[in-house]
Amino acid sequence: MHKPFFLLLDTCICCAYAVTMWLERFQEDKHFKGVLLRENDPPVSLQRERDDFHRRYAGQRLSSAEELDELRQL
Repeated sequence: MHKPFFLLLDTCICCAYAVTMWLERFQEDKHFKGVLLRENDPPVSLQRERDDFHRRYAGQRLSSAEELDELRQL
């Protein structure tokens, strides 16, 4: 008997390359529900910065180098 399953990736382990292999290997398995990423919550200050960024640029395309740099830093 098969049960639905996810594959879990922990951000402290450098195995992101495996995600592509997992997706290819399990894409046809009807019980495979995807890949989950586990990481520690960011500090509250960073969460606020991210929320603010999303509010400021909601519905827009980022086009300037400054906007893209800000996004990368978050």
